[in-house]
Amino acid sequence: MVLSGGVGNLIDRVFRGEVVDFISMPWLPWVQFKPFAFVDFPIFNVADVCVTMGALALIVVLVIDLVREGKTLKGKRAEANAPAEEEHHDGE
Repeated sequence: MVLSGGVGNLIDRVFRGEVVDFISMPWLPWVQFKPFAFVDFPIFNVADVCVTMGALALIVVLVIDLVREGKTLKGKRAEANAPAEEEHHDGE
């Protein structure tokens, strides 16, 4: 998704000389923040959505992988630190 969004914006840059942003969301309440009144935000395009969603998906996958890896390492450490089981003989 990140790559496709980047290619989409690149195509706009090459053939139009600029990226065309056509999706506007002026009804969002946090957009009315006074220090940023000079910025017309958010205005974006489908390629921007692809880049953002792809980056978020990548972050989620990396966090899940790190959590799983951490659990695996904890399990291996616990096994390594556990005392070895002694053999039990029934008087033989």
